[in-house]
Amino acid sequence: MAQDAVGLQNHAIYLSLHRPAKYFQISSFGRDLMEDHTVLASMDPRSLLESKLSVTVKFRNNRFLATKCRLAAGSKYFERAFYGDFSVAASPVIDLGDEDDPELVLLMLRYLNGSSYSDLRCSMSMPQTLDLGISLFALADQYDVSTLRADIVDWFSMDVRNLMCFEVVPYAFQRLLGPSALFLADTSLQDTAFELCLENIETLLENQTFHDLLLDGTLLHSTFAGPLLAEVGGRLQQFKTGKRGPTKDLDLSQVFASEDNSLAST
Repeated sequence: MAQDAVGLQNHAIYLSLHRPAKYFQISSFGRDLMEDHTVLASMDPRSLLESKLSVTVKFRNNRFLATKCRLAAGSKYFERAFYGDFSVAASPVIDLGDEDDPELVLLMLRYLNGSSYSDLRCSMSMPQTLDLGISLFALADQYDVSTLRADIVDWFSMDVRNLMCFEVVPYAFQRLLGPSALFLADTSLQDTAFELCLENIETLLENQTFHDLLLDGTLLHSTFAGPLLAEVGGRLQQFKTGKRGPTKDLDLSQVFASEDNSLAST
């Protein structure tokens, strides 16, 4: 029985998110959480908590039991915490505080324990995945989970292309590129968003929400407004020379005027 407990140690977590405390086990493929009553019968929770290999991650009123080596392997933050010159390295508990969204923290911890990002997305509708991806990317930026950030960038590109005509796309661009955009140490998601914006400008101009945000000057921060205006200006020149016709009756002079005002105010 003791050997069974050791074998399950790397996969067991303790979770109390919005429900009474229960023990859970990562499935053998590491893709999801499922309740396993055999764990309750074969594992002494106190011995697991006291193990030097395991750690309880606290966030708000929640607890997540995992192994230090697995968290450290995927996150530079946890690597520094557990193997650096910090008091938490010898502690069986690490407290992440109350500031972060607990559902996002849980998703990140599940990812670090073996779940794929594609599996984490499964419970969301496609429009929701854009907003989820941005929020989870920001958290992965904070805890330096580079592989999760890379996965989110890949899925973000596919989602944007699939949702180009929906209002969620310009609002996603606004979160990443707008005047009140997130500050991120890793700019790969912002870079990807701007590249997608440039590459698909004609299609995006057909999107009424994109059109409106662009006209009122709230779509882009000044850092991104200049290059986009240059691209729009190039398209305008093509329209004037008759090389190609606009797909939407858009007064681009309004765009330039509104973005000029936005640049002046930033």
